[in-house]
Amino acid sequence: MQSFEALYRVPVTHRLVPVRSCSHGGRTPSTYWEHEEYDTSGRLVARYKSFAQRGPNGDVTRGSWRKINPSGRLIGQGSPMPSSLAEAA
Repeated sequence: MQSFEALYRVPVTHRLVPVRSCSHGGRTPSTYWEHEEYDTSGRLVARYKSFAQRGPNGDVTRGSWRKINPSGRLIGQGSPMPSSLAEAA
């Protein structure tokens, strides 16, 4: 199972803190996450926003993540979201 730390490539010396997650049901179930990354001195390094949408069989059909610096600038992004993370919410 892949972790958010591995997906976002967070250095092992940094700490990734979950801020919130939210799941929505319906025809296209989806889950949204927000995380914050802190360095060894406790300084905020980045914020992450990610989502995953699942199909009828539970597989992720759409998903991506964005890395935002403390100033609000997009500094990284990626897709898709692994199914193992979509089930973690």
